[in-house]
Amino acid sequence: MEIRQYINNVSSDVPSVAVLAFSKETEHLLLRVAQFNTRQIGLRLEPLDALIRQRYGSGEGMSRKETYHAVKRLEGYLAEFAAGLQEKPLKLEEVAVLERALRAVRAAIYSAKSLRDIRKDLKEFELLDANELNQQISEMKQNLLGIYTRLTSTIKSKEDEKGLPADVLMEIIGELGEAMGEVKRGLYERADELPLSHRDLSTLLNVEKELSTSTRTLLEAFLEAGQRAHSAP
Repeated sequence: MEIRQYINNVSSDVPSVAVLAFSKETEHLLLRVAQFNTRQIGLRLEPLDALIRQRYGSGEGMSRKETYHAVKRLEGYLAEFAAGLQEKPLKLEEVAVLERALRAVRAAIYSAKSLRDIRKDLKEFELLDANELNQQISEMKQNLLGIYTRLTSTIKSKEDEKGLPADVLMEIIGELGEAMGEVKRGLYERADELPLSHRDLSTLLNVEKELSTSTRTLLEAFLEAGQRAHSAP
């Protein structure tokens, strides 16, 4: 499905306009990845879904697979657009904006791919239907739901501003580290109580690591995009 919103009808011949469109499309991609990530974990965050419907409209009802492929196509369009834009005589500020946006896009795609890769493992653990294990997985999910809920609230509260405040994003990143650190410690402390082989326990610890890393990477992409936006001319 085509989900481009800003760069499809903009020429790179006017760099200031093109850079602004690129910035907006980057923010669009980051929100789509946030939506994909929450669904990939098995969460539905209605405020995030509503924000995307309100801002972009298109893409309603896409499956996780369709969303991932749509985001990957958008990444390709952004890379192609950036390549054309980089051939133009850009100001130093515009070059900085473009480079930050590209880093944010790459980080967001990495975040989505990480969760796509562990989806099967997460589902298999959930199907074991063991109370202690389910409690640990539920705790992971609830921690991540809290992080994505706060991110969404921050985005909605700053809609009239360029970018998100770095201090708030750093605070959310800190909260993520503390929450998932507690989960990891709990997994080690309760390892003997979990109905898992050493190999499965290692896989579960990897799932926790990827959930944490993916979420942190996306938050850092928003941080990059926010700094980029504040640097825009």
